[in-house]
Amino acid sequence: MALGALIGANGESEEGRHALVALGGRPLIDLQARALAAQGVAPIVIYPEAVEADLEAAVLRLKGEGLPVVLVGDALEAAARFSPDDRVIVLGDGIVPSPEHLAGVAGLDRAAVVALADAKESEAFERIDLEWRWAGLALTSGEGLRSTAKMVGDWDLVSTLLRRMVQARVALLPVSELGAEPPLRVATAADARPYEERLRQAARGDRRDWLSRYVLFPAEQWLSDRAAGWSIRPALWQVMGLAALFLVMLALATGPWWTVMLAGLFALFPDLVARQVARRRLQAEPVHWRLYRRWAGAALLGALAFRVFPEWGWSAAGLAAVTMIFAMSGDLERRRRPVGERTGLWLFHWRPMLLVMMIGVAAGQPGYTLLLLALLSAASFLYVHRREG
Repeated sequence: MALGALIGANGESEEGRHALVALGGRPLIDLQARALAAQGVAPIVIYPEAVEADLEAAVLRLKGEGLPVVLVGDALEAAARFSPDDRVIVLGDGIVPSPEHLAGVAGLDRAAVVALADAKESEAFERIDLEWRWAGLALTSGEGLRSTAKMVGDWDLVSTLLRRMVQARVALLPVSELGAEPPLRVATAADARPYEERLRQAARGDRRDWLSRYVLFPAEQWLSDRAAGWSIRPALWQVMGLAALFLVMLALATGPWWTVMLAGLFALFPDLVARQVARRRLQAEPVHWRLYRRWAGAALLGALAFRVFPEWGWSAAGLAAVTMIFAMSGDLERRRRPVGERTGLWLFHWRPMLLVMMIGVAAGQPGYTLLLLALLSAASFLYVHRREG
């Protein structure tokens, strides 16, 4: 049996259609479709009753990225997209889906309605009875959807389907059994703030060095909020970050101090923005980008050694080599036995290394900067190694 999905998208508020409320710079429908696609769901049928230009444009963007989305304005057409024996996830209007909740529903082998206990904090959700409210998720069959579409007339398809499932005594599945945080329903920009706060906390907690977590984060967040609505994909941000590091390398080797500062400031941000944009699109960062940045960090050390070589000779090359060896050895030690999250922020990392280079070159002391980096990488390695030993 194939697994498809129906997204109800007909709700509106004074701010417009719920499906187009911005969450982290992307419309809600974008998040809903991506979350379902991540569970292997196809097709994903979006049913707004009345199709409007903004919603159609959002769906076209998703199609352009290869997501199996279909926009329909007729209940019978929506039902016709599924075979009678298909399993169909029903996602309610304005619901922010949790991956854990979707995975739990996708794993069911029987029809079910996911429910929330009736309480003050669940008042935004549709009531089922005196005890329960609908959490915005359900699992039905293609045949059940088709029979509802035939009788719906001017009624709302998703609400009518829910009522029929409840009347048929389909199992109620408390959302607490699926784990994760309670679901979120959005109708206005104010409703989206808890989700955006989760994004900010997750992004900040993902930062692996003190510079990106404590110093750069406000500017990174500002950039990411704007970049999320652009058509630039995360991979292109990563490429821009590597290109910026290449420019830093050239500036370190032969350029004046101000070129190092300009290129360095630009190079600090693209990979961070890439990770935030990818998170908002429910995409993971491929491991190879981290490897490329590690190689770029080694190239920066080589460029700094080249700058220092006329004054320090082969000692510059030796210091660069020592820094690389200790940095790579420290990474290996940390993989064998990870240090605590907060401790790890202060260990040797390419981003603070770049900042030290920028300051040292601007101060006219590239040689002592190279010596300082060698000492920092050695201290970082010795700390991790002593801790394991």
